[in-house]
Amino acid sequence: MKSPRSPASPSAQRPRAYGVKADGAPLESVQEHNEALEQAAFGELLSYSLERLSKEPELLKAERDQLSRHGQDAAIEHYQAFIKGAQCLQSLDSELKQVESSLQGMLSHLPQLGQAGQDFSTEARAAVGRLSETKQIHDSQALLMELLEIPQLMDTCMRNGNHDDALALRSLLAKLAFLHSDVQVVEKLVEQGEAVAQAMLQQLLSRLRANVQLPECLRIVGHLRRLSVFSEPV
Repeated sequence: MKSPRSPASPSAQRPRAYGVKADGAPLESVQEHNEALEQAAFGELLSYSLERLSKEPELLKAERDQLSRHGQDAAIEHYQAFIKGAQCLQSLDSELKQVESSLQGMLSHLPQLGQAGQDFSTEARAAVGRLSETKQIHDSQALLMELLEIPQLMDTCMRNGNHDDALALRSLLAKLAFLHSDVQVVEKLVEQGEAVAQAMLQQLLSRLRANVQLPECLRIVGHLRRLSVFSEPV
């Protein structure tokens, strides 16, 4: 016959560690764990005498009361921790709701943000294009200034009698008009050049009417032919 045990002894020989069988092998589920506890308790009860079994309900009740008191004492001792824990949970819940609200607001603005990004990209490409054009104009500034001075230079050559140079400049304007006929500045330059050519035509005709030597007369005729203002007989 076994001697009566203390109130804390009913579970002394029962397996307490979850996940381990009586032989030390790991358990695969909660159900196996519960079955292991039941088998251990049932085997222990079978080893008790009738007198011992009659005392088991009281011993279990005493152990339950003791565990209940321990739980109450722990709750009283650590009630502030429970209150703080509840406050933390409440604060965390409030912050999570704020985060959720902020995320929903951000998601609602994502389409507008995407459209703004596309608009910015379009404007940036246009700005880069304008910058490239401005840089190209800046790099070509000297050449543009020379082109703009062609009619005036033609007039200077014509007044100084440098008709070959004036006609060469007129040919250059003709090439510009052929390559860039849709540019208004080029059209304006061609008009000014033709005005100088008309003045040169009158100058050459006036000199041809005067008493000039044959070599000079031939040069004047050559200049008139290059002006292409008179038709030649076939």
